Amino acid sequence: MATFSWSKSRDGMFRECLRLYYYHYYRSPDGRRAASDPFVRELYVMRHLTTRPMWVGAVVHSQARKIVSGAQGQLRLSPDEAVDQMRRRMGYDWQTSRSGRYRQDPANMLCLVDDYYGPPADPDAFAGHYQYAANCVRSLFNTDPYRLLTGDPAVRFLEAEQLHKLTLAGQTVWVVPDLVMRLADGRIVVVDWKTGTDIGVARLQLAVYALFARQQWAAPVEEITTWEVSLSDGRLIEHPIDAGSLAWAEEVVRSSAEAMLSLLVDRERNLAQEADFPMSEDVALCARCRFRRACGREAVGSRRGKEEKIGGEG
Repeated sequence: MATFSWSKSRDGMFRECLRLYYYHYYRSPDGRRAASDPFVRELYVMRHLTTRPMWVGAVVHSQARKIVSGAQGQLRLSPDEAVDQMRRRMGYDWQTSRSGRYRQDPANMLCLVDDYYGPPADPDAFAGHYQYAANCVRSLFNTDPYRLLTGDPAVRFLEAEQLHKLTLAGQTVWVVPDLVMRLADGRIVVVDWKTGTDIGVARLQLAVYALFARQQWAAPVEEITTWEVSLSDGRLIEHPIDAGSLAWAEEVVRSSAEAMLSLLVDRERNLAQEADFPMSEDVALCARCRFRRACGREAVGSRRGKEEKIGGEG
């Protein structure tokens, strides 16, 4: 069993439904074990199901990493090149999900919730999702972060979408900042792209990223800036970073991790049992849950909700 670690996505899942959290982190993460147990194998497939908004968000973030990583060198992409690359990726993903090939490698091939549970999305839906994603990618070229990267030779690209871990509140914490750069005045800017319609929701995530930036680049708190940037409409929100916001973030991580650990039967070995993680009483959540078949609530999935919404998450 893997050792315990904290992430913002893990915290969100814990708050949404304890049974969802249990299936994701304690019953389905090991693909090798899944090969010998049909039920666990199916849980492993369910673990990697993706809603259409999540898929759109993922492909936009992937393309954003390529765009900003090459912005200051010979690998700079034009908007048309970036969109064309993404269209090919999305077309491949769509066909992989429709054909069922994802069962060969659920962790690395797209499977949409619609194609697993049915009915499949209307074929015409692809055009809408692609157009939304293309608009997000083109919008990135007009954002302040991209203009700074390409317009000011004193601005330094530091990294994009690299997985790191740090120790916070006594726990291992995983972070993947979308973009980090150093401005001409020495400030470090951490950027979080948003492809959905919600904006102003990344305060905690960016505060944790700021804690990482302070450690990684030995940056004083007053030299760290965090931006949440909407790629759907270009809005930019700066979340103030100071000693108080960092202390708040560390306390949130501490209390969240303690809540998760308190439900384990063996904290040292990170062991859990299903009975301690009951299903949510809010069955409306089940309509978009990947594990609803395992919970016996598959029929609730007829309520399509967010799965039909054109757009992205993240």
